[in-house]
This record gives sequence, structure tokens and C-alpha cells, in this order.
Amino acid sequence: MNYKKYTLFLILSIFVAFISGCNKHTNEIEPVSVTESHYYSLMHSVFNFEYHNKLWEYQNVVEHALKAETALDLSYLHGLLEGYTYDNAQIILLINSTNKPNMPQTFDKIVVTELQESAVTVIVELNEYLKNLVKETEEIESLKSRHEELMTISELLDEISYIELDKATKDQIEIYKVNSQKIMDIIN
Repeated sequence: MNYKKYTLFLILSIFVAFISGCNKHTNEIEPVSVTESHYYSLMHSVFNFEYHNKLWEYQNVVEHALKAETALDLSYLHGLLEGYTYDNAQIILLINSTNKPNMPQTFDKIVVTELQESAVTVIVELNEYLKNLVKETEEIESLKSRHEELMTISELLDEISYIELDKATKDQIEIYKVNSQKIMDIIN
């Protein structure tokens, strides 16, 4: 009887080892090769999400700044600005530097060459502007003194946020450049 148990155990052990060995080769995961089109698609999606999200955040902060009338409004605005400055993704600035040497310049496909400098400058300068706006959230009067400036920035942001940077026409390129320069003139 002992002999039968050991034989059965040995047969089951060999069977389990055989099955495990077979599964070992079929469960191995091949490394994923990121093709140029996958890389471009990912970078295009990430850039567009981050870029439009940043423009929306600017609009949101500016709208709250324009509507602020009480100390509670100022406190809320201050929290928005603080949260914004801590959640300041730099993906837009890093995309070009992360291009792989064997892949074409992805940023050139994501943003037409004529708008690349303007698009990055708008994001960088508005980041700095909003960081400095935190100081204005202590008193309603100091924030109200910026009312006209904030209204203009809001209108200009609205005009540039709907331009698709990878498919911009010559007219849209000109509109973007003019409006982004107006924003720069206001905030600098």
C-alpha cells in the first residue's frame, strides 16, 4: 500500500512538473516593441490632454478670480492656485526632449513648427503668472485691480484654446501668434 502511494505521488509529481514546464514557455511575455506610430499616438494624446487641460485650468482660475467678492471666495481661489502650482505637469516641455533618436521629431508632428515656440511660451508664462497671482488673493481690492487684465486674458485664452495645434491653418497660426503675444504683453 505504501508502495502504491509513493508511485502515485511520483507519477503526480512528474505530471505536475511536466505541465508546469509546458506552461512556463507559453506564459512568458514578450517585450512590447513601441513602434513609431504607437509612440506618436501616445505623445499626441498626452500632449493634447495636458495642453488643453492647462488652458482649461487657466480659464477656471481666471473666472474664479473675476467672480471673487468675499473672503471665502479669496480662500477658494487661493486653494485653486496652490493646487494648480503643485499639479504643474511639464509634459509639454519634456516631449521634445524625450524623442528617441531612432524616431522622427514627434513634437513636429504634434504642433506645427510655426506654433511650437508660442505654445510652449504661453504655458510657461501663464504658469508663472498664476504663481504670482497667489499674492493677490489676500485682498479683494488688489484682485479687483487686475479685473480688466484678467478679462482680457480670459478672452484671449478662449480664442487660442480651440485651435488644433497639429492642424492649424495659416490664418489660425496668425491668430494664435497674435493672441499669444497679447497674453505675453499683459502678463509680463
